[in-house]
Amino acid sequence: TVEVGLRPVDAGTELTLVHSGWGEGAEAAEAIAMHEQGWSFFLDNLTSYLEGGADLRVGGPMGQRTPATV
Repeated sequence: TVEVGLRPVDAGTELTLVHSGWGEGAEAAEAIAMHEQGWSFFLDNLTSYLEGGADLRVGGPMGQRTPATV
């Protein structure tokens, strides 16, 4: 389950993201670690895009990607 919250703050908008429902054990721990890296990258990219328009993904935005760059 992924929950996203947005609320206004003095500096702009605060985004809260909670990804839950992993279960327990080694497989869950591995999945959590991989998703933490993924969410960190995509949230950094969102900040980069919103603050300056730079898309950090290889190949650019999804609409500009070709199968070779996905």
